[in-house]
Amino acid sequence: MRQVVFLPDGVGGYVVEVPSLPGCRAKGKTMSEAIVNVRRAIYKYIDNLDDMEEAIPESTIIDVPKADGVVSYKMLLREDVVQTIREIFPNEDLQTILDVLSEYGKQPFEIDSERVQMAAIRLSEGNVDKLLQFVSDAKRDYRDVLSWYATKFGSYP
Repeated sequence: MRQVVFLPDGVGGYVVEVPSLPGCRAKGKTMSEAIVNVRRAIYKYIDNLDDMEEAIPESTIIDVPKADGVVSYKMLLREDVVQTIREIFPNEDLQTILDVLSEYGKQPFEIDSERVQMAAIRLSEGNVDKLLQFVSDAKRDYRDVLSWYATKFGSYP
């Protein structure tokens, strides 16, 4: 999970910074566009560090001073999904579980993949058949899976 900070850009859009990844920034005309762009920027940043065989900085959370229009958000990433798979499915092949999860997020309207995948993993309680069902349910309407998660765990992933 990486903290991202949305700052108003002065013309109605957002500049997004990732405090734990120095220099990692993105822009967007809307918050939704900014989220998509910063997610891409984070993955590109981490891939570049991997290519250069440099250490990936740990995710850190900083205190963001309250200011008009400034929003701090904790973003789930692929690394969080992989870690949760290892916790919930310790005896299953990681790639098999990733393949099941990758069925959600293929269509443009299947949004917030990591959050929906995280909910499906935790709801499945380590049962691959249940995971398949939750992924199928998410493809019909991801909001169902998120609401079931919130009902069971008291918050959203």
